[in-house]
Amino acid sequence: MKAWRTYLPWASVFVLVVLYVVGFVGMHTASAAWFVSLSPLTLLISTAFILLNEQHWTGRFALLLLLVLLIGFWVEVLGVRTGIIFGEYAYGETLGWKWLDVPLIIACNWLLMVLSAGTLLRHVRLHPVLRVVAGAALMTGLDVLIEPVAIALGYWSWDGGTPPFQNFLGWFVVSLLMQALQQRLRTSAPNPVALALLALQVLFFIGLNVFPASI
Repeated sequence: MKAWRTYLPWASVFVLVVLYVVGFVGMHTASAAWFVSLSPLTLLISTAFILLNEQHWTGRFALLLLLVLLIGFWVEVLGVRTGIIFGEYAYGETLGWKWLDVPLIIACNWLLMVLSAGTLLRHVRLHPVLRVVAGAALMTGLDVLIEPVAIALGYWSWDGGTPPFQNFLGWFVVSLLMQALQQRLRTSAPNPVALALLALQVLFFIGLNVFPASI
């Protein structure tokens, strides 16, 4: 069991690197649309690997997961239905099954970003309040990278074509809440896979901004 735990992070990172590299290359081939359609599966696998490599499972951590998933999903429902939080937008069909006009997988996206940003900042010596603010800023910065790619790939679309400033402000406020919950409920974050995934996502979306998918 100990040996399995020792090699699991390395195996997980290897699989994720292959997954994202193959996905990036595939999005620049004649089969680009098929690779784009695998986006929900990629998010699901990424979530599974992060959770498998979390080393301190407690009741508080389980509560954090539940709260982030619920808040992430329902804030999107409110956002899509009212336009109050992020502005006027709608999800396409690329991210798979939807309920109340919101893809179920979007909750995993929030969870991945919260855990990855939180893991990184646990390695930085900061006051807890500053750590929460920095985590929210990091999540919002990642959304800035994601937005042009997401629109191009049909994940979602905005009235007017581009996301308003309200979207990024809304992202920061919601991320602030989630990072505060993480600071309170996640006592430790020694998860190297979360760090690797954060780096992969940053590189993946920078790459797709510079070299757009062939769809």
